[in-house]
Amino acid sequence: MAGGARADLDAARKQLLAARAELARLREAPGGGVPAEHALGFDPDANRRLMAPVPPRPIQVARAE
Repeated sequence: MAGGARADLDAARKQLLAARAELARLREAPGGGVPAEHALGFDPDANRRLMAPVPPRPIQVARAE
């Protein structure tokens, strides 16, 4: 096996072990881990700039009859 391929396999193994440890930590965490709004890399306003500015719309409650 070439040296580069061996290094790639070692790097992949390290990443898999890190992911496995992270999954175990999340399984043990109360509530399944960190809420989405506090998760690393999560931005709830990421696509807001793509939306046209609109005024707030009134809410109408529909009743099932």
